[in-house]
Amino acid sequence: MRMRSPSGPRSRRSVVVDIAIVAAAFAVAATLVPASLLVSFAVLLAAGVAIGLRGASDRGPIVLGSVAGALLVYGWTVVREPPSDVSAALRSGLSSAILLALVLGGALVFPGYLFGRAFRRSREIPTSIDGCADGADRGQGAPGPTVRSDVGAGVLILAALVAVIVWIIRTPFGP
Repeated sequence: MRMRSPSGPRSRRSVVVDIAIVAAAFAVAATLVPASLLVSFAVLLAAGVAIGLRGASDRGPIVLGSVAGALLVYGWTVVREPPSDVSAALRSGLSSAILLALVLGGALVFPGYLFGRAFRRSREIPTSIDGCADGADRGQGAPGPTVRSDVGAGVLILAALVAVIVWIIRTPFGP
């Protein structure tokens, strides 16, 4: 059996699976929005956790999956309820749908990715220089600085999202 190093490049199949996870999460979240906005946000956060647990090393699948999810959701709405002028709807609606997906991907999927990556790293068995696991060090070690920084960054992003949502709710728009 061939072993991959954690720092080596990931297979294309794995990246495609990560993109599909994010795109599917956007489609599911879009269908859940009428029922509960909080549940749809939880679906996006869970997609990020799944990608972090899978061992994604970069943020590319999150961006590409967010764009693919926006295209999927927008395409479904156009097919389901075709507008009278498709070209005008595509020009005005598609760019805003992709922008919203990128914002939601950065505000929800990315913190989930950080949480999943931190959890995966906290569960890794520390190895000594010769490659043997040292059971005594495993139980005593506190989470490393990268684990704490991933969790801290994820919490900070989610707190900023909550602050923006509260500000939008409290700020009156219009006359």
